Amino acid sequence: MNKNGADKVLAVYWFAILAIIAGSVVAMVLNFYRFPYDVREIEAGIMTEKIADCISEAGKLNKNFNENFDIAEICHINLNSEEDEYYIETNFYDFEIWEKLFQEKHALENPILTFSTGNSNIKTDCEIQKEKEYGLPSRCDRKGFYVNGGEKKYFVEVLSVVRKTSENVK
Repeated sequence: MNKNGADKVLAVYWFAILAIIAGSVVAMVLNFYRFPYDVREIEAGIMTEKIADCISEAGKLNKNFNENFDIAEICHINLNSEEDEYYIETNFYDFEIWEKLFQEKHALENPILTFSTGNSNIKTDCEIQKEKEYGLPSRCDRKGFYVNGGEKKYFVEVLSVVRKTSENVK
């Protein structure tokens, strides 16, 4: 007969459900926007892979390779930015010497050829990155691979550094 009491109790449950849903949405949005995404390490990895693909075509040295090899131009990498926020270094080592040093667990020294472009001042952050992982101004990616250059074989080490602190670090 008088259903007003049941409707009032049911309305309380509806408001409780709406409050839970609204609180969940607010919590998800706050959690999503609380921490910025830092894509510098991924960007450095992509640059390293692109350079490796450019230098080595199916395991063989690029036919355009010579002493005046311009990494940025030949590999079609645009390093132009308002601030110098990129650095790329490519070192070529004699494969036989590298193999001997690798077996004896010595560090690589004295490359045959070195090509670099970008802001070399940010390279120092790579040594710090080995000790400290967070709060660094730059991210580094270092990879090595084997290349057959015809009569000569090389071990190539590519270092890519991305700073971009204004966009990634808050």
